Amino acid sequence: MTPEQILQLTYNLSLAVVLWATAMAIGLQLTVGQIAGSFARTRLMIKALLLNLAVIPLGIWLLTWILSVEPGVAIGLLLLAAAAGGPFGLTATQLARGETAFALALVSVLQVTRVVAIPFWLGVFSPFELAEVLQLIATLVLYILLPLAVGLMLRTFWRDHSASWSRLAQRVGSALIAVVIASAILLYRETLADLIFSGTLLLILGIQLLSLGLGYVFGGPKATGRRTVAVTAIVRSSAVALVVANQMYPEQPHVAATVIAYGVMAFVVATLAALSLARHQRTSGALTA
Repeated sequence: MTPEQILQLTYNLSLAVVLWATAMAIGLQLTVGQIAGSFARTRLMIKALLLNLAVIPLGIWLLTWILSVEPGVAIGLLLLAAAAGGPFGLTATQLARGETAFALALVSVLQVTRVVAIPFWLGVFSPFELAEVLQLIATLVLYILLPLAVGLMLRTFWRDHSASWSRLAQRVGSALIAVVIASAILLYRETLADLIFSGTLLLILGIQLLSLGLGYVFGGPKATGRRTVAVTAIVRSSAVALVVANQMYPEQPHVAATVIAYGVMAFVVATLAALSLARHQRTSGALTA
């Protein structure tokens, strides 16, 4: 095998393991009853889902159309918009001193809804043949619903071990995400360079800041809710988006490169935003006291 083929194999395998580990870790932390119970805060959940599943995707679609964004970049952005509920949103919520339990429930629900949201929004932008739609749905079931179901089943029958298994899955996912990022950057290095010089990174930054602001507005009257919805709105599931990009758009490297660039920037922006929101909360608390 050539070095390029080894790199491609490493990228594909590590990406698949990251997706399975992430979804299983979430399933191992929740029961079906807990997911259903998250809708006890019906208004906040509906607003968060509306923001992630409709407002942000529609806004990005309109933005790419108005600015006449290059098709590969536009598809990548729309794919990310539809892939809401990235797992790093849980970490960002903790950093922001938000509501971790609600964030976990929100991410879990968004995991399931991606199976519909991604085909829908990609179909709006670029209609598929029926066979392609079915192939896309099968891929999403394989990498999202199946590992999530396995995690839920393991928690149901071996609850005493679910916490330790969830931590193990999280460690595996965290370790391999670095491999995914490094191999993806090497594979798409030339296309990523094009994005840097084309101003796409500024567009991505603008989308992430807009998502942050919209999340804060949609987060309701409680400060913890606003911080939670705000930081989770920035983070999309780049791993899921990459799998779809590799399968549906293999001849358009700008799609995968856009996903990679967004994912790296979202890690930085969400972290800084979370720390800033937490600091503001501490400052406000001190002044109130």
